[in-house]
Amino acid sequence: AAGDEERTEGPTALDRIRAHLKQKGVDALVDMVVDLAERDTALFRKLDVAAAAATVDGDAKGLEKQLRRVIDGATRTRGFVDYGEAEDWSENVDAALDAVAQLANGRHAGLAMKLAAHAIDRIEGAIEEIDDSDGHCSALLERAGDIHLEACGAAKPDPIELARDLFPRELEGEYDAFYGAVARYAKVLGKAGLAEYRRLATEAWKKLPPPARKREAGEDPFRLVGILDFFAERDGDVEARIALRARDLSSSGRYLQLAEFCLAQGREEEALRRAEEGLWMFEDGRPDERLALFVVGLLVKAGRKEEAAVHLWKAFEKAPNLELYRRLRKLGGKAAGERALTYLDARLAADKPAQQDPLAATLIQILMEEKMFDAAWTAVRKHRHVGQYLDGALAEASEKTHPQEALAVYAGQ
Repeated sequence: AAGDEERTEGPTALDRIRAHLKQKGVDALVDMVVDLAERDTALFRKLDVAAAAATVDGDAKGLEKQLRRVIDGATRTRGFVDYGEAEDWSENVDAALDAVAQLANGRHAGLAMKLAAHAIDRIEGAIEEIDDSDGHCSALLERAGDIHLEACGAAKPDPIELARDLFPRELEGEYDAFYGAVARYAKVLGKAGLAEYRRLATEAWKKLPPPARKREAGEDPFRLVGILDFFAERDGDVEARIALRARDLSSSGRYLQLAEFCLAQGREEEALRRAEEGLWMFEDGRPDERLALFVVGLLVKAGRKEEAAVHLWKAFEKAPNLELYRRLRKLGGKAAGERALTYLDARLAADKPAQQDPLAATLIQILMEEKMFDAAWTAVRKHRHVGQYLDGALAEASEKTHPQEALAVYAGQ
């Protein structure tokens, strides 16, 4: 406030402070800053890092030892770092990364590579001991990764050795610090490094156990698929890319991903075949509405509306909801709407009370959609347990036709 105040007559407070400091000698200013740093941990860390970076022209071993000490000190948690302390911890680590970043383009770029990788390991090791609700660690990992990539570009390490270092990091990294490394480092890896990366990925692929109908925890080869897909895309091999996605079809969601990929490649017939296969494979469980609507969309586009309606009815009868009703109504008109309401009434009459709530909610929503307000109010009164959450919307929708019912709801609110 003192520095930004309107200048009227005479110097501001900060002007006077600057003039005073300029009269001090260097030693006196150093003493003042050091005195502050002894009482301010964050300032101490920043000055410590800056001092270490200033020795860039010194011997590499001494510089590495010094900066490793800085990184280790900044990333140390000393117990659990709570939410209020997380930002200060992050700033200290960021200051340490500042020092590493200064080396990334110079003659110590190779050292910067090692230090950035070390910083990533240290940050990952600290994550479980930090309340990182604001995502500080993710930002730090991203920055350390960028420094590592920049340093690799300047240091030009042996491409085969680089591939052997990056591959396990991308494949097994717990916090995805090197996610997508094969693509990000492609230019640095060059032809030889990419060939080694591909060899390592292919060998790992061959060692995978046969895919199971139901995947166990820890068996998802998602990252390995991503690496091999990178190479298949470079080769323009669509068949290989489809085969990679078809290996794991342990869920309806996997079928949807495969079908969407086929469609994106211009293979509509194969997309439809894969999606219908997914519906058939998992028809005994709760239907995947996204997969069902994907199939319906392709069938309608192909002019096969009757087949599309069959899929819609199967999905609606297993798990009725307003969106599926809207699709049925659009496809089958008034007759489809009447059929859906008849089905819901029959289900509500047959099901046990504990199973009726979702069906009753869907019935009320559909009646509101069709502006069948008499029937909607009757359903709300009959199914009070679920109706109490919908009577406000019904009151608003039917104010003109049922003012007394609406007034009663508003008075209750």
